[in-house]
Amino acid sequence: MPDAAIELLLLGTWPRETEQLTRTEVLEELHFSGAHRSAFRRRMARHPEPELRRQAIRFIDALPPADRAALLADPDPDVRAAARRAATPSTLTPEESAQTTNPRVRHYLYQVRVLPPEALAGALAAREGLGALARNRHLPPDAVRTLAADPDPDVRREIARHPALTPEAMAALAADPDPRVRHRLAGHPGLTPALIDALAADPDPRTAARAAADPAPRDPARGRAVDGAEPPEPGDWSHAIHRDTVDEPLDPPDPAWYHACARSPHLLLRRAAAHCPHLDGPTVRLLAEDQDQEVRDLLALHHLGAPAALLLDAHLRHPPHRDRLRTLPAFPRTGLPPALARHEDPGVRELAAADPEFDGDLEALLADPDRRVRLAAAANPRLGPERVAALLADPELVEGAAANPQLGEERLHALLDGVWEAPASGAVLGVVSGGE
Repeated sequence: MPDAAIELLLLGTWPRETEQLTRTEVLEELHFSGAHRSAFRRRMARHPEPELRRQAIRFIDALPPADRAALLADPDPDVRAAARRAATPSTLTPEESAQTTNPRVRHYLYQVRVLPPEALAGALAAREGLGALARNRHLPPDAVRTLAADPDPDVRREIARHPALTPEAMAALAADPDPRVRHRLAGHPGLTPALIDALAADPDPRTAARAAADPAPRDPARGRAVDGAEPPEPGDWSHAIHRDTVDEPLDPPDPAWYHACARSPHLLLRRAAAHCPHLDGPTVRLLAEDQDQEVRDLLALHHLGAPAALLLDAHLRHPPHRDRLRTLPAFPRTGLPPALARHEDPGVRELAAADPEFDGDLEALLADPDRRVRLAAAANPRLGPERVAALLADPELVEGAAANPQLGEERLHALLDGVWEAPASGAVLGVVSGGE
């Protein structure tokens, strides 16, 4: 959505309540639907309107350090107070703990709250929520040491990124028998150069690649970019290429780092570079010819300058991103390979059916088992005027035929007159009026 439209909605300069949604519900939908991207969220933190700065507090921990500091010192007292509350961890009270019976809620609280010593000792003794506790940034050092030596490798894997790990604990985890633990540790921002070198020589290829891609001195923003470029583990759907929304981090590395990554022999770094939407033309052309398929796919999904051939290939390979790819100005719409008309996926056949230069059998596509393909074929201007006129009488294809540019002015006026006389044909009115 355009920034001005998002600002209008976020600032609430529309009716506060509607029959369907409250203002709070609309704001929640906007924040979680991907309607506004990270670049806009970064601008929110410095926006002249205090209300937008206040709303940026919800993701204060992910903002660049300078933006976090600015919110904590905001000139507006309400924004400043809200930022300080958000940055100050709250303690899990005995009353909350007793009242929280939902396992998912308790799991969340164990990740974000400060646990009193008695509650923490009880959870460790009962082995309750250890994976959640291992992600808690507020754990005391003795609890971190305990979890780093836990017999469960899943717990050790979770604690392997904890910021309070001591050099001794990191060294022990670097020799862990489970490669998943070593791989997780390989991305820790506090690793010493010696441990980075040791993990870069690890027998596990994923561990070695992660360590080698992020040499010392490490930068947290660069480390997160490398993490996002790693291929997902089985069952992990958080990887960017599998998500419906494609975006950059809230706190991205400097574009110069991305440009250097594009020329790196390390595959992870080239994949990280392909995530950057701000690459220059020579770098885009370089990555567009990369030998790695995922580098090319990521470039198509993230950069508006990606070549048309890459956009089409990404459309074929990644159905969740098709709607977005087809909105890009460089997406190819004409001169498509005729073989697409025989593709097993109807979302691909629809592209061929809509191609005004399609040189295949449109009649076959008009009889396609998928209605989207049939409608696209009915709207194809390669059909003759008389054939289009005949399709107007077909209830299944009338919507596509009504959008066909072969319909002349006289036919369009007659079609509109007929709609007014027969309201049941409202679908045709919607197509014609929408295209006018």
